[in-house]
Amino acid sequence: MLDFRFLIRKALLSDTEIVDWVDKPHGIPNISVNAVTNAVYPLIIYRPISVQDMRYADDYVDTYEARWEVSLFSKKGVPPKITEKVDLAMRTIGFGLYNSYEFVDQDTKVTHVILKYMQTLDRETFESLTKGSLSF
Repeated sequence: MLDFRFLIRKALLSDTEIVDWVDKPHGIPNISVNAVTNAVYPLIIYRPISVQDMRYADDYVDTYEARWEVSLFSKKGVPPKITEKVDLAMRTIGFGLYNSYEFVDQDTKVTHVILKYMQTLDRETFESLTKGSLSF
């Protein structure tokens, strides 16, 4: 299965406005995969929705479809410019937005912007996108 965690993190961290917007507990940008314990706002969480085989032949998966969610959280609202920057970062690595919405949790007063992305790609394209992506 293709693992997009490092690729997405690298894309998000490559934009200084995104990095400047999130809180930095212990100096580390609050951009994380799956979940954050002891949430300090603002923060960004990204998580897989699904990665599935689309074309399989001769004991080899040739094409995959990947769906990921990127969530932005803030107690002061999420600036549209930050949402646009996140969208551009995801598009830069080949994802297309297929759903988005925003709401404010009435109990915590935290704004939550949810962006859902999809990409269909072959293994060669994935490997070219991730080349060198494990180093930050």
